[in-house]
Amino acid sequence: MGGSGALMPVLLDSESIGGQGSMLLDVRPGKYKAFGISFTGTSDTGQTPTDATFGRFRLTERGRDLVNIDAINLRRFDTHYYDGNLSQVYATAGACRTIWQIPRGWRDTNVQQVIETDQIQFAANFDATFTTVFPAAAQAELYGFLRDTGEMAYNLRMIQLDKALAASATEPQPIRDENILAVYLVHPSAAPTRIRIMRDGNEVTNVAYTASRAFSDLNNSTESLATANTEGVFGTTPSTITEYSFAEPGEIGEFLSDDLVFEVSTGSAATYSFVTLSADFTPSKLRSTMLEAKSVEQRRLARKVSLNRNRPTEVLQVLNAGS
Repeated sequence: MGGSGALMPVLLDSESIGGQGSMLLDVRPGKYKAFGISFTGTSDTGQTPTDATFGRFRLTERGRDLVNIDAINLRRFDTHYYDGNLSQVYATAGACRTIWQIPRGWRDTNVQQVIETDQIQFAANFDATFTTVFPAAAQAELYGFLRDTGEMAYNLRMIQLDKALAASATEPQPIRDENILAVYLVHPSAAPTRIRIMRDGNEVTNVAYTASRAFSDLNNSTESLATANTEGVFGTTPSTITEYSFAEPGEIGEFLSDDLVFEVSTGSAATYSFVTLSADFTPSKLRSTMLEAKSVEQRRLARKVSLNRNRPTEVLQVLNAGS
């Protein structure tokens, strides 16, 4: 359901990461609808990577987290959120490649405007096994998906919270963030029985966990199909991440709730990972990106007029007459 639209990736930074425990890449100024991470490398003899090999990812603004999530959970989010298929190779003692993508809007046309003073950086702290799996040949590249006419109304935050819950309990988990758009629950080692969500003190979700997973898969791409490169096939394996969303794209605004309590009825004891998506609104960036977008459109229109391509101006006249 996330969709892609126009794809214009541009290389922002890269680093040779073989034998390293971490990496840090810089985002240069521009307007981006998403960021992409591309990895290539050769695994060592007898070694096979997994998503967990790549540890934890962070996207920061002047040191403040905009994104903080395990690589394996970003993979789960991507395959659930985007409609396409995942192309990756995790080989034993061979050439490996994979990608991740970080959207900067919640199912809308929001972008992230980056200026020098923002100091936007992408960081990874790899799992302890990374240096064993990739002791030498490995390369990471950071891409930005350009959108020069986009507008930035908010910073999309994606933060993972890990919580150990006891067996046979009903435990409320307050989600402390502003303007909450959605919460994703990663399937734990022992499945819960029921999910109940309170927003502003009112019950907005009360559902058996198995049913919620099925409804989530019905409304999103499913991992089993995304990784199998198949279309139009019904899967029996549910995704390992479940979406609970609280806003439609046209409903994103400062009026979204800051008060959310996620109540889990557990079976056996397990560690639960909650991934919260929220909107951190940026009115000054909205003003500047609106002006920039209008300036870009006016320059393109002026060029068309100079080349005697009058249809665009005629279309605008019709639209303005009807407004």
